Amino acid sequence: MKHKPLDLVRLLARVTRAGKIVWRKERSRDRWAASIGSEKPYVEFIYLARTDDVGSDRTIARLSAFGIILDYAIGTEGWELICEMLSTKDDDWRKWKQRCDRQLAAGMTLLRRLQRSRA
Repeated sequence: MKHKPLDLVRLLARVTRAGKIVWRKERSRDRWAASIGSEKPYVEFIYLARTDDVGSDRTIARLSAFGIILDYAIGTEGWELICEMLSTKDDDWRKWKQRCDRQLAAGMTLLRRLQRSRA
């Protein structure tokens, strides 16, 4: 059976939702770690540098697990699954994710209204 990297992230998310893996924020870093037997997977966020002196937000979620590193850009399924995993037990992360989800929903509602309206 051939597995794809995203299958690993999906399975990690399911096992995390089931409460069998707990991700913990590491001190003073935008990084979370877990323990699965002898494995020590982690997620860290990468901020791309900008040359216009404007700060950047989280852009890439890097998952390191089982000897591989997977990078998922914001807006991808991998990114969403990783954010969901981290929000399972982390109140600050869950609030951030809920706020992002509300903002996305509000934007979609506005655009759907605009689409239905007559010009």
